[in-house]
Amino acid sequence: MRHDESPLTLVGMTWRNLYRQPVRTSLTALGVAIGIIAIIALGAIARGLKASIDNGLHAGGADLTVYQAGIAIDMFSVLDEAETRTRLLSHPEIEAVAAGLSDIVPIESNPFTILIGVHPHEFGFNVQQVVEGKPFSAKDEIVIGRRARENLDKTIADELVFRGRVFKITGIFETGNVFFDGAIAMNIETLQELKGSVGKVSCFQIRLKANVDPYEAADKIEKANSHLAAVVDAEQYKKIDSSLVVADSAIWAVSFLALVIGCLIVANTMWMSVHQRTREIGVLRAIGWRRRGIMATVVLESTGIGLIACVPGCLLGVGLAKLTTLMPVTNQYLLPVFEAKPFVIAIVVAVALSIGGAVFPAFRAANISPVEALRYE
Repeated sequence: MRHDESPLTLVGMTWRNLYRQPVRTSLTALGVAIGIIAIIALGAIARGLKASIDNGLHAGGADLTVYQAGIAIDMFSVLDEAETRTRLLSHPEIEAVAAGLSDIVPIESNPFTILIGVHPHEFGFNVQQVVEGKPFSAKDEIVIGRRARENLDKTIADELVFRGRVFKITGIFETGNVFFDGAIAMNIETLQELKGSVGKVSCFQIRLKANVDPYEAADKIEKANSHLAAVVDAEQYKKIDSSLVVADSAIWAVSFLALVIGCLIVANTMWMSVHQRTREIGVLRAIGWRRRGIMATVVLESTGIGLIACVPGCLLGVGLAKLTTLMPVTNQYLLPVFEAKPFVIAIVVAVALSIGGAVFPAFRAANISPVEALRYE
């Protein structure tokens, strides 16, 4: 039996209608796949950003991180190192603190290289836990993250020049955090001199004593110091950086727009399909098919398109997300995180989207008069 001779069953009719218009089916499935791509790719990037932020807040074994309150971006945080250190250590819940300073500078082919300044013997950001070479000790020495080594094509004993000074690479570190592993770490006093901000830091990482709840400790720190913001996890990151909230909103907006476009594409395709098959539908009605059977063929055909779209949608979504890791400028900020749940959601959304797009065309098909349809040319 040829494909165009499928039996007059719901499944047979659905397969025949999908198969006999392969270009139309493929293009419509691609339209639905756009929504799936948005859900998979943008969702993975957003989860990667949150995971990196959360890892960064707890790097080096920190329980929370303290910034200047009332800022829009964490890079804008400026704290007086001596005063803030004294204030924080006055809290009985705090066991130790580690100062950190950050900056972004152009270095060779990378215009957005992150610099991290820490005191050599503090636990800050775990950047002195080198996997190759040795930690920095002198002010003209630096250690670089694994991703920074790849991006800058540098290794131990090489030199880097920035802000008018020459620095020698003594070690390579790897923290597992995409932000830090794409950065360069140095003595905090050297970075203070380079930035012209002697005595100033960006943040303090906090280690709490045993059995102290970090959220309660954060509340106490903020109540006692109105100019400080204590951040425990990525959900609280909006206290000092609104970019994650903006990114989440943008991702949802793009995904919603892609889904709406996909729904309209499905609706248009199914409407045209019903229009082209008016005479065929009339024949089916004339031989005894009921309205619900006609509607079912349209809905099943649309559902088939949604299921077909799942494969390229998921694959392209993963590919697009991973593409961000191939570019030196972005791979030091982004590391997509994939989970099973978004794929399930994407499949459900694709099917629901396809069914939604078939509602009106199916209703129209079910109400075609057999007599009028048989006169249709």
